[in-house]
Amino acid sequence: MELVYLWVEEFRNIKQVGFSFSSKFKVEFKFNEKLGYTQICIEEFQEQRKLFGDKINNVTTIIGKNGSGKTNILDLLGLRMNERKQLSDAKYFIIYHHEDNLFSIEGSNFDLVASNIEEYPNKEESIDIVTNPFSMLIEKGNNIFRYAGFLQFKESQYNKINVFNLRNIFRQGYPRQGFKMESDYSNFFQRIYLNPLFIGSYAKYRLITYFNGVIPNKTREQGFVFNLDGTVSIKVIPDVHYLSLHEVKLKLIHKRNIFKRKTNDQPPINIKERFILEFLKKYFHYSFESYMEVVKDSGKTKKLQSELENIENPGKDRIYLLNLLKIIYSHFEKEKLDYADMENYMNALNKLLTYIDRLPAKYFSENKITIPVGKEEEEAVSDLLKFIDDTSLDEVDYLNNAIKISIEPMSSGEEALIDIFSAMLFGIEQKRNSKNEKAIILMDEPDVFMHPEWSRVFLSEVFNFLRIIEDGYHSYQLVVTTHSPFIVSDLPKDNIITIEKNLDNGLCEIVQLNNQEQTFASNIHSLLSNKFFMNSTMGEFARGKIDHVIKTLNNKSNSELTVEEKKQAKEIIDIVGEPLLKNKLNEMYLLKTGEYKKKILKEQIESLNQELRMLELDEDD
Repeated sequence: MELVYLWVEEFRNIKQVGFSFSSKFKVEFKFNEKLGYTQICIEEFQEQRKLFGDKINNVTTIIGKNGSGKTNILDLLGLRMNERKQLSDAKYFIIYHHEDNLFSIEGSNFDLVASNIEEYPNKEESIDIVTNPFSMLIEKGNNIFRYAGFLQFKESQYNKINVFNLRNIFRQGYPRQGFKMESDYSNFFQRIYLNPLFIGSYAKYRLITYFNGVIPNKTREQGFVFNLDGTVSIKVIPDVHYLSLHEVKLKLIHKRNIFKRKTNDQPPINIKERFILEFLKKYFHYSFESYMEVVKDSGKTKKLQSELENIENPGKDRIYLLNLLKIIYSHFEKEKLDYADMENYMNALNKLLTYIDRLPAKYFSENKITIPVGKEEEEAVSDLLKFIDDTSLDEVDYLNNAIKISIEPMSSGEEALIDIFSAMLFGIEQKRNSKNEKAIILMDEPDVFMHPEWSRVFLSEVFNFLRIIEDGYHSYQLVVTTHSPFIVSDLPKDNIITIEKNLDNGLCEIVQLNNQEQTFASNIHSLLSNKFFMNSTMGEFARGKIDHVIKTLNNKSNSELTVEEKKQAKEIIDIVGEPLLKNKLNEMYLLKTGEYKKKILKEQIESLNQELRMLELDEDD
């Protein structure tokens, strides 16, 4: 199965533009005067390049500046059926190849392609008519396609189309949770939204332990970034904030003195219990402050405070603090807040403490939990992270963002890679298609926050990653949007779609790079010099200074140049780093200031002196 072609008749800033994604087929959608309609023409290439190996069928990169339409293309490829139904004005179709002459086509506004398809149901012939959005199987014949059934009614006899839509920012209407799956409308399509920012901590833990333990030899041989065994750890830190003046008002915790044990009447608190009590103390003050902000009534606040101060400590500090929290939540209920919500907050807190209790004591300090990440998952750690993910990333966070989780030490580039690859691994391991045949992965500017070096190795890391995942898909197809010349230099020009925004009408247009040479293994500086990436390869401030020097030297005679202008020009020229540019500017400066002749004469004098010395040496011999 392969994504072959997208035609956009009208969608946002794209009108009547076709995009090819196949290494096997050339597709055109153009008006046939003889037939009298716009015809879909699919032609198989005689020679097909196998550049990316067996696992990676094809890679297409879409490059263009912000606003050119890159994300709009991915939206049409990656939206689920329910979201497509809301695109009332969109007109488009997408073609996929399955096997031999069997293709599938989906889209909106069936009239675009109806003339190309024979024997499709209509109102006169069947109750199963074509609606919008539509999706169907078609068999390719000579100059025509034959309808072979609606995709939503097709089961396992054909491979499903699995699409992973991975991006850091989803438009409004996409679900927030990157770690929760929802079924698509069609049995034939399985589109999964993966947001690295909302994929959760467990997915990252799973990724690192997976690559540390399952295939360490492969990762070491290939220098893979995820060989992190023994070098990183997970930090679990209470992240509860409140105003200290409210703690002073209560004077409760210090009155009960539950954190300062007397060794002669009670045993010392172990480090795990100390962590839990410190967390509950902060959570208690946070909850009290929240109540004050909700009620804004000093009388009610004093009543709650009095009730709290009269609660006796049964000798078990954790139970005591939980009882205090129950009192606060009972007062929330009196303010006609939802009882079920109050129960959910307490239940979430109790579950969190249960999961924390299961962790080994050696991971604890008073203010944080430090969990080393090794070669195997620890069940207690996995359960804790899954619970925090489920709770904190839900529509209502019943933990109030009270726990912060981080993986350290890790650079921002490594963290960006971990986010992306953990999202991919999470999606791939869902196995929504039991056959796990093929998957399409859509990435919207995945390297946007990366250091240039991480951007340079990004595609190579993705290829290695997909090749060595056990029980993954048999093959993958990638569609990646980017601003990065590093990614472009990893691909032949046939695998690159270049688009820009027409400044007159704001519409998306496909254009050719100025340089018609191959992009694969191209020099990065050469790619950067193309207007597609930037208007200049130097910073705008430096460029302005250079332009000023050039204009000064070109527009004024030597007699017109002031001493200060000559000095400023020379200072700029002396700090230029690019050798060719520096030499040219120096030449211009010397010619303009009359220093050029002096320089030439000095060089001639030096040359003559050197010859004279050589002659004198010869005479001595």
